[in-house]
Amino acid sequence: MEGVKAKLSEYESSLESMEKGEVEERLSDSTRKIALLRSNEAIMVRRYQAVEESESMLRKENLNLKEEIVQIQNGIVEKLGALQR
Repeated sequence: MEGVKAKLSEYESSLESMEKGEVEERLSDSTRKIALLRSNEAIMVRRYQAVEESESMLRKENLNLKEEIVQIQNGIVEKLGALQR
């Protein structure tokens, strides 16, 4: 309980010592920082979506290439089998 009272008195004294202009300045700084962070968040979301789309396309291309390799290998095995007969 004494710790809470000490914190409360500390906050009150720091609030009294601050001038109104100082509080407004801190508030405007905080508002600017929040706006910047939201802007950065939007940019990061767009980048993430672009990378996610690119990864999806690369995975599909990789799968298609693997299927093509299997088909080529099967064709080679069939031709070798036909030549051996």
